[in-house]
Amino acid sequence: MKSGAGILAIKDGKILLVKAGIKSLQKDGSIAFPGGHIDPGETPEITAKREFTEETGLLANNLIDFPGNYVQASVERKDGWVDFSFKVFLCTNVSGELQASEETEPFWLDLEEARKMNLYGKNNEILEAAIKFLRG
Repeated sequence: MKSGAGILAIKDGKILLVKAGIKSLQKDGSIAFPGGHIDPGETPEITAKREFTEETGLLANNLIDFPGNYVQASVERKDGWVDFSFKVFLCTNVSGELQASEETEPFWLDLEEARKMNLYGKNNEILEAAIKFLRG
């Protein structure tokens, strides 16, 4: 099973998502939170921040652990089905300017609109857990 980490950034009632591009291992056009594989020697926190910056051009200035932020799933990618464990951190303080790449196209989307989308893997499940946590 592969391990990964990512960030669910929320700002002004919007969340940051990335659309998979031509160089991404995810299927073209799939939409998810910024994130990726944990490299040897990295913690989930380090991976999440690194991938967030690589995929969005932004810096995640805080990471918040929340209940329901760890999932296991089988996901379909360009290279077939892969079993993943994935930890997502909440971030409410980002800085910098969005930058797209051949791998991802980042964009902000209204939180309620995002809840209606069919996000990649178990991202919808994680989004609902984050909303529950934030609303206390």
